[in-house]
Amino acid sequence: MKSSVKLLVAATFCLLVLFIVNAYSIKSEYLKINKNDAFWNFKKVEVKPFKYLKVVGNRIISGKLLLIKANENKLRVSPKMFEKTHFAYNRDTLMITFEFTKKDVPLYQNQNVEIALYCPEVSQIFLDNQMFVLHGFK
Repeated sequence: MKSSVKLLVAATFCLLVLFIVNAYSIKSEYLKINKNDAFWNFKKVEVKPFKYLKVVGNRIISGKLLLIKANENKLRVSPKMFEKTHFAYNRDTLMITFEFTKKDVPLYQNQNVEIALYCPEVSQIFLDNQMFVLHGFK
């Protein structure tokens, strides 16, 4: 057998091994995902207990605020919108602020901000200058 054929067979074998190793590593990452959590790919934000929720921003981007009754406080934000979303506390109020400008509109035009908020209860919700759909408990 010529040496060029030997090199071709060796390169093909190495490629095959690399594909198999890559497939198993992807499968192991997939198996780590909690498939019962609908928001597994959302960015997680640490949240302290709060009574009031205030959403502040401009009317450039629309979105959904999902309130999910849970024993612990958790907050998840859609990954594409995480950079432009800021979180702060003012006493017992969680404030979520969106900082989108007119130049961001082409980038985020067809995107909706989705926020999943897990909490035991919220006394009041303030939506300040927002186009949001509110889903969740009453």
